[in-house]
Amino acid sequence: MGVEAAEEAFEPHYCLEGVLKAKHVADAVVFLASADSEFVTGHNLVVDGGYHFQGSLKYDHAE
Repeated sequence: MGVEAAEEAFEPHYCLEGVLKAKHVADAVVFLASADSEFVTGHNLVVDGGYHFQGSLKYDHAE
């Protein structure tokens, strides 16, 4: 299965439009490594575009 086919297969399961990219995870890592996260403690940061909801909720970007 190629990247495009995998993205098409997973896209319906994300609450946000599109699919998870390496940049999304990298942005979270940069945030956690920055001074902006100095008071973020004891938290599991889930970067999955809402995948754990398995598409039960959809975010409408128009609202």
